[in-house]
Amino acid sequence: MFKLLRPLKAGSSLISIRHSARFNSNLVKDDGKPSGGALNGSSSSSSSLEKLRTTQYEYPKNPQFNIPPHVKEKSNDNWLVRYGKYIPIAIALGVGAWSFYSVYYFTNPDAGKSGQEILSPDHFTEFMITKKKEIDDDHFIIELAPRVKSDFLSKFVNSKGYWDGSKLWSVEVKQPEIMVVRKYTPLPVILAKAGEEGQLAMRLISEEGDVGKFCLYIKKYQSGEVARWISKRPVGSILEIRGPYTEYQFKPQPIDRYSEFERPKMQNLPSKVPSDPYTASFLPQGVPLPDNLVFYGAGTGIAPVLQLLLSKNPFKGHVWINYSFKKQAEVPEEFLRLFYFLEKMGRITLQTFDESKNQYLTNVMTPSTPNIQEIETDPEIELEVIKQRIVAEKMKQLKQNGEATNDDTLGELEKLFKETEAKITVGKPKESNPPPTTKTSELTSYNNALHQGYIERDQPKKDPSLAIICGPEGYIGYVAGRKPTELQQGKVAGLLGNQGWDEANVFKM
Repeated sequence: MFKLLRPLKAGSSLISIRHSARFNSNLVKDDGKPSGGALNGSSSSSSSLEKLRTTQYEYPKNPQFNIPPHVKEKSNDNWLVRYGKYIPIAIALGVGAWSFYSVYYFTNPDAGKSGQEILSPDHFTEFMITKKKEIDDDHFIIELAPRVKSDFLSKFVNSKGYWDGSKLWSVEVKQPEIMVVRKYTPLPVILAKAGEEGQLAMRLISEEGDVGKFCLYIKKYQSGEVARWISKRPVGSILEIRGPYTEYQFKPQPIDRYSEFERPKMQNLPSKVPSDPYTASFLPQGVPLPDNLVFYGAGTGIAPVLQLLLSKNPFKGHVWINYSFKKQAEVPEEFLRLFYFLEKMGRITLQTFDESKNQYLTNVMTPSTPNIQEIETDPEIELEVIKQRIVAEKMKQLKQNGEATNDDTLGELEKLFKETEAKITVGKPKESNPPPTTKTSELTSYNNALHQGYIERDQPKKDPSLAIICGPEGYIGYVAGRKPTELQQGKVAGLLGNQGWDEANVFKM
């Protein structure tokens, strides 16, 4: 007898049909005859066992589990098979992005400038006036930011950058209508909104968000074409600037050999400024305190000494500041605040002369002998002085010849440096001048620079060995004698000349 089982419905095709004969032992009695009732309607005379033939339909097994392991692993490792369908999409996205950039590059005038050098003495670059503050009718401060940020940013971030208290530097601003330039001294400050009314106030630049920005303190003169033109430029205007130009490079000091003696930078919160890491009682034997400076400034000519005191690596010596102005209204309040705290720290001594109150500069300080003997006997500092002289002479020669610096020039300078080092023996500090072995914290208990200035306020200070003057021509002539030209210092005369100052220790800006 055949028994046909109804096949189950399945979504896959039929793979195989299996026929099997199964023997049921219950269908046979002990005597070999079929069991009654086992198969209804069956003949009792059947003498042989009937085989039950069954036809079965089975679901196909999942092919995923039937693939041999070595074949399966090989197919999964083929990235082209697995991700090939995404390749056309990736190509389409790439072509679209390139097309978008091409349209932007050829339609945007600023595209492609990010790799250019931002601040260079060889060509003008664009800076934007981002903020502007009127001090009085004739004086104002503008905040500038580079339109393109690359090289300028890196030089501010890396090391000391442009803001280095070992030098004074300036930039030139061009008046494009008459093609005239005027030099100004950048200040490491920015303009920020302060108070409930949102008035602009100056604060020191930070290394995080203010990199590349600076301010210019400008006065409008009747004969000053550039200053009057700048005063009419609104916020968002573009100025063309060239620089930096080093106006004065301070001579190295014996204390400069020790990097741990770098003076902390001024901060917006004066109480956060650490104390100086050096004092008269905490210096290597034979190393003197840094030379001191006296500065004479009038009007906007106060900017160079502010740059010197507010930059990284500020001037290590003491600075006497003689500040002359026509009326106090022309002086930014923030300048006086900074001078106040710098004086409390013991870094400066300020004396102001208000012409509206009939206050005039009549007396000047006498010069002292600089640490020149220490410099001459210190081989490392002597070598640095010679290197600076070599670079200055080489750059001057290149500028006169109209040449640009290149690898050959750098190689020539390196050769000169090696020849110089061969002539000078640079060794370790002498035994009579060993580096300090005791930490500052073990000798002092200053909480900050303000605390140090208060404790040391009565200590005597050595007279200045250098005088710097900056201001209008008449003021410079009155204090130190007139400059024949912008590039010539001329003889020292005026108040300083009468007190024994000469060309070796006076610089006119």
